[in-house]
Amino acid sequence: MTINGLTAVKSESCMLVHVQASGQEITLLNIPKGGNRDLMHTLISDLTYKKIASNIPSSTKYTIPSEYKMAILVATINYPNAISPQFTFMFPNLTETNRISDGYWYDNTYHASFMACNDGNVVYFASNWQVVSPTGTVTYDVYAR
Repeated sequence: MTINGLTAVKSESCMLVHVQASGQEITLLNIPKGGNRDLMHTLISDLTYKKIASNIPSSTKYTIPSEYKMAILVATINYPNAISPQFTFMFPNLTETNRISDGYWYDNTYHASFMACNDGNVVYFASNWQVVSPTGTVTYDVYAR
């Protein structure tokens, strides 16, 4: 989905939609539930996340500076000569410990599963949960506010 030059990273069934502009920030948009999804209803400016790290290997833990209280991880499977799917994981409170899992299955060829974790300000992907087939390298970007 593109709205005025902003491209949605992942759309959820709820009213908040993640959009990315120029690769440096993610902002949440409030789209009216059941309304016209082509119409941007309200830009929630206090929900803009700054990109603080990029292309981190999924096997690497990253410590988010303590001034940030919320984070979004965007994981990318880098398939050679194919579309590189992205997965978005949101951690609304970095003072808590959380685990979020996601995955996909496409055309009996591509599938993956992930578990994104945070232990306070340390974010990472659980290696025993990560399955990517066919094999592709997985990196992630960190956005925080």
